[in-house]
Amino acid sequence: EKVVGQYQASWKAIMQQVREGSSWSGYERNCAFLNTGGQFAAASHVSGLNFSDDGRGLAVTDWDQDGDLDLWFRNRTAPRLRLMLNQSSPECASRHLAFRLTGTECNRDAIGAVVEVHLEGSDRRLVRSVRAGEMYLSQSSKWVHFGLPEDAKVTGVSVLWPGGVRSTYEGIEVGNRYAIGQGETSAKRVERKHKVTLEDAPLPTVSASSGQASIVLPAPVGLPISSYVDEAGKRMSFSEADS
Repeated sequence: EKVVGQYQASWKAIMQQVREGSSWSGYERNCAFLNTGGQFAAASHVSGLNFSDDGRGLAVTDWDQDGDLDLWFRNRTAPRLRLMLNQSSPECASRHLAFRLTGTECNRDAIGAVVEVHLEGSDRRLVRSVRAGEMYLSQSSKWVHFGLPEDAKVTGVSVLWPGGVRSTYEGIEVGNRYAIGQGETSAKRVERKHKVTLEDAPLPTVSASSGQASIVLPAPVGLPISSYVDEAGKRMSFSEADS
């Protein structure tokens, strides 16, 4: 009982800090690091990702289908969502591959499948897997995305499906997206949809407040409620307020 009481008291103190406008992350800015080939360099400010939001989730996907990966942020504080489009290199469309796997004998999303890309003139394999859930409360795209070196040529692609069956595919060309079904002998090229564009729009006009509001409570409240604390800090009963 003592541990339960301490736990409830801790949550009560945290929620009180939230109501007072405190930050759960201590106003720590988001961090981003650039892989320079064995070492990582801090790139938070130059990448534009160093927001002071109370971040809670991150999803990675090629949202605008231009060949590079973009980021969706989910925050506890406003703005609740942020879309960060990666526009660092216009050549990414010709330096990537993406695959969408569909299972038939395994699970339909092919969770657990491993994709290997083999490049001409290199013994190194590029390996990625299909995962369910990434990071805290986050799920990225199930498209398996590969960034490739400049002028890379693919000699073959293999998929290790859940259950241990391996399939190989040829005729894969750099700069394209492919759908692969378990048991199929070839990968089907998927045409890109129209490029996603975002346009600025004015915020909707907010009408004057009616004086009424609703609050989503962080925890259940026992009923009936017979009193409350007004703006002046004075405890009032509903009978006094009605009179």
